[in-house]
Amino acid sequence: MKHYIIILAAALTLCACSHKDLPEGVLDADKMAAFLTDAYRLEAYNTILYKGNSTDISPDVRAAYDDLLSRHGITRKQVEASLAYYGKHPAEYKEILSEVNDSLQTE
Repeated sequence: MKHYIIILAAALTLCACSHKDLPEGVLDADKMAAFLTDAYRLEAYNTILYKGNSTDISPDVRAAYDDLLSRHGITRKQVEASLAYYGKHPAEYKEILSEVNDSLQTE
């Protein structure tokens, strides 16, 4: 039994060391990918709705973004912090965008 506890402790230590802790307020890769997938859908809808002629965000679109944030249970500040973080970690961001692309291509 003692050996199992030592093995379990070692395994947990290895897992904890290999897991990269994100700064406070930064979305993990899965949450970021889910949010960005929906955000790109909203951007596409906005482009279609305004035929690509609008450079301003209308109150309707702003409300849709607020709803999107609410549905994902996140804040603008978290999105901004996440974009800043992943912008400094391009390999991680590339993986997220690849997941987003795969999701959108599947649709």
